[in-house]
Amino acid sequence: MPDYDFRSLSPIDFEAFTRDLLNAELGVNFVDYGVGPDGGVDLRDNVRQIVAQCKHRPDASKRALLTSAQREAHKLSHASMKEYLFVTSASVSPDAEDELREALRPLPVGTSGIWHRGALNGALARHKSVEERAFKLWLSSAIALDEIVSAAQWQRSEELLQRVTDRVKLYVRTPTFHEALQKLTEEHVVLISGPPGVGKSTLAEILLLTLWHQGWTVINIASDVDEAWRHMRSTERIVFFYDDFLGQTSTAELQKNEGAGIASLIDKISRAGSNHYLVLTSREQILNVARTGGDDRIRRMVQARETVRIELGEIDRFDRARMLFNHLYFGFTASEDRSDLATDARYLRVIDHPGFNPRILESVVMRQKHQNIDEFYEAIFHALDHPDDIWAGSFRQLSTVSTMILMQLALSPFGSMRLDVLREAVRPTDPRDWISALRVLEGTWIRLLPEQGEALDASLYDPSRRDFLLDLVAESAYFESVLERVSTLTQWLYFCRLGRLVPGVTIVKESATSDAIQAILNDRAHDLDRLTADIASRNFAAIARVEAAGQKKRQSAVGFVYTTSVLTDRCEALAALAHLSAKLPAPMPLSEGCLQEELQPLLSALPSAQIPPESGEIFRLSLALVTESSPMWAIEAAMDLADFAFENCTNADDLELYSRLPDWFRDGVYRERGSSALRLALENELEYISQQDDPEVMASWLDQVCGIADSHGVSLWVDELREKIDTLPREQPSTRIDVPRTGTATFSAGSDEDMRALFSKLNA
Repeated sequence: MPDYDFRSLSPIDFEAFTRDLLNAELGVNFVDYGVGPDGGVDLRDNVRQIVAQCKHRPDASKRALLTSAQREAHKLSHASMKEYLFVTSASVSPDAEDELREALRPLPVGTSGIWHRGALNGALARHKSVEERAFKLWLSSAIALDEIVSAAQWQRSEELLQRVTDRVKLYVRTPTFHEALQKLTEEHVVLISGPPGVGKSTLAEILLLTLWHQGWTVINIASDVDEAWRHMRSTERIVFFYDDFLGQTSTAELQKNEGAGIASLIDKISRAGSNHYLVLTSREQILNVARTGGDDRIRRMVQARETVRIELGEIDRFDRARMLFNHLYFGFTASEDRSDLATDARYLRVIDHPGFNPRILESVVMRQKHQNIDEFYEAIFHALDHPDDIWAGSFRQLSTVSTMILMQLALSPFGSMRLDVLREAVRPTDPRDWISALRVLEGTWIRLLPEQGEALDASLYDPSRRDFLLDLVAESAYFESVLERVSTLTQWLYFCRLGRLVPGVTIVKESATSDAIQAILNDRAHDLDRLTADIASRNFAAIARVEAAGQKKRQSAVGFVYTTSVLTDRCEALAALAHLSAKLPAPMPLSEGCLQEELQPLLSALPSAQIPPESGEIFRLSLALVTESSPMWAIEAAMDLADFAFENCTNADDLELYSRLPDWFRDGVYRERGSSALRLALENELEYISQQDDPEVMASWLDQVCGIADSHGVSLWVDELREKIDTLPREQPSTRIDVPRTGTATFSAGSDEDMRALFSKLNA
C-alpha cells in the first residue's frame, strides 16, 4: 500500500485529488463546488446529496482538527444533505476518528465518513488509475525517483528529471495538455511552440511524466539526435524529447546536417508503429525563422507540421488564479505569510495583469526571497510591468528590419499600424527582408490582422512587449537611433506625451519611463521645432508616396480620387502637427509653416472624395487647429473643415465631438454657420432614426440626438417619431433556461468572489 503524505499537493490539488479518488471509491459524482460568502462546501454530489469538506493540513494536531470540525458543523448546521464526509491529509487515530464524528454533530457523518491519510492511501491502492493521474504525488516520493534511476527510464535525462521534480508541484493542468496528448497519440509527434516563459517546456515535461508512468522510457536527445536513431529498431516503448530543437536564439545553432537529421527523424516516427513518440519544443520566433530559412527539409517540416501552441490569451482567469495560488502556496511556507496572502486582494491585480506570465511568477515567487508581503508584491508588479528577463534575449537576436518594425509599433499610440504605412516607415532595402521579418515576428512579437485572408494591419502581441520596448526607448544610449526611426507625427506626439511635454493620455505602467524620456527631451528643448518639422516632412512625404502608388490604380476620366485611408492619414497627421505646434514648450515657426502648407492638399481633396474620412476625424482636426493663439488661417481652415464634417456626418457620436470645440469658436466666429449646420445634421439624424425598425435602437438613438440638441439650444420636433417608436412591437424576454455545462465545477470560476474563495484556502 502506498504511504503518501500529500505534502507535494497544494490545497486545490488536494481537493481535485480527493474528488477523483472518492468518485472512484464510492461510485459517486462529486464536483467542485464554489465556496460562497458563508463557506463550508468543497465537493458535492447533487444527486445523492453528499457533501465533502477537504482540509489539507498534513501536520494538523488532533486539537486543530477538532476545532476545524466544530467550525464546519456550525457553518453547515442548516444545510440540506444526506451524508457528510470530512477529508483531511493529516494522520488520524481510531480514537480521534470518533471524536471528530462527535465534533461534527449534527451533520450526518457515517462510520466511514472520516477520511484521513491512512484511508486515502488505502483507497489509492485499490485505484491505480487515480494514482497514475496524480503525478504530483508519486513524483515527489523517493521510491519513484529511485525507480526512475534504477530502471534507466529517463536516459540521458538526469538534469531534465531534476528540473521536472522542481516544477511539477507548481503545474496547473489546462486544456492545452489534453490537446497536446491527443496530438501525440494520433500523430506520434507533437511540436509545442510559444513565446518565452509561457510554459512550453513545462507542458512537455508533464507529457513525459504521464508517459513514463504508463511504462514508456524517456530519452532526452537534445545533445545528440543520433541517440534517437540508435533506438529506432527497439521494440521498447520510447518517447524522445528535444527541447528548443531549432536552437534558443536561431536555427544557425543547429550543427551541420543536424537539420536534415531532425526532419528525417520526424518523418520516420510519424510513419512508425505506436512504440515511438517524439516531443519537440521551440520558441515561436525561431520556428518562424525556420519557416523561411535556407534548410529546405527543416522549412518543409515546420510548414507541414501543425503545432500545439501555448498562448497567453488562452489562459483563462481561473487558470491564472490557480497558477498564482500554487506559486504562493509553495513559495511562502510560514503560516502568517499565507494568512496575509489569503486576505490581500492584490492577487487580483496580478491575475488580471496584461503581462501575466508563468515564468515571471516562478522567477519572483520561487527564485527570490522576500522579507514581507509588501516587498513581494512590489517585486512581482515591477517584473510584470518590466518583463526584461523574458524579452531581452529574444530581442537581441532580431534582425535590423525586425527591430525597426517593433520600434515603429511601440511608438504608435495604440501599438498598431496599417501594413502599408508600416512598410513605408521601415523602407527595407530588400523586399525579402520585410517578408522574412514579419514571419519571424508573427506569433511572438506581433499579430497580423485579419487572421484570415490578406493581412492589412500589424500590432504588438501584448502590452508586455510594448513595456519592454518603451523601456529601451527611454535609455539615452538608444534614444538617438529611435528618434531617427520616428516616421509619423502621431508617433512623435505620443512620444512627447510619454515625456510629459504635451498633455494627453498614454498607456505607461510606471513614471520611471516617462521621467527618463522627459529628461532626454528637455535636453533637446532648443531643437523641438526642427525635430517636429523633420518628422512632418518624412510623414507627409510617405503619405504622398502612398497616394502616388494608389493613383496608378485609380486613374479615371476626371482624375485621381483620394482614397479614404490616405485622407484619414492626412487628417491624423495634421491633427498631431497642430497639437505639437500649439503645446510644445518652444517657438514652433517651422512646424506652423509646414502645417499651413500641408492643410491645403486636404482641403482641396475633400470635396472630390468618393469615400471621405469619418466626420469624427474632421472634427478632431478642427479641434486641434483652434486655440486662443491660433492664427486666422488656422481658424478659417477649422471652419471649412467643420462645415464638411457636418455635411457628411452619419453618426450622432461624431456630432458630440462638435461640443468639444471651444465656446469662443462655436459661439463666436462660427456661430452662424455652426448653428445652421448643426440643425441640419440633427434633422438628418432624425430621418435616419425613422428608417429603422428596432424600437430599442431607435429610442436610444433618439435620446442621444435630443441630448446633443438640448446642449446647444436647438429645438427639435420629435413627438411623431416617439409615437412611432411606441407603436412598434418589442421582442418578448426569452424564457429559455441556460443549462450549466457538465464538468468538475458548478460555479463561474472567474468572478472576484471565486478568486476570494480560492485564495482563502491558503489559510485553510
